[in-house]
Amino acid sequence: MSKPIPEQDALFAADLAADVTVEKIAEVYAEAFLKAVDAKNESMDDAVAEFDSFITDVLDANEKFEAVLKSAIIGADAKSGMIERIFQGNASPTFLSFLKVLARHSRLDIVRAVH
Repeated sequence: MSKPIPEQDALFAADLAADVTVEKIAEVYAEAFLKAVDAKNESMDDAVAEFDSFITDVLDANEKFEAVLKSAIIGADAKSGMIERIFQGNASPTFLSFLKVLARHSRLDIVRAVH
């Protein structure tokens, strides 16, 4: 018969499992983004710099905007439309498409992990 796991150990294990899952999912999206950049023969350095800029110039500078992107209350279609309106003409088509994919799949909450 096995001993019961102390509650704090069980919570730690659950948090660790969730972190590993997020990392795995983020890795899939990061690889997909880089493959899309490569498939379009775009500069990998430019794509990474654009992603860096999104994190530092947009998310770090505007916590409320990041909270909106992470919100479970706002639907995927609304987020995708918002991203389209805000970033159309300000982001490369590949990066814009990538953000919209994250929105449609309700994964904008892990964009920092993808980065």
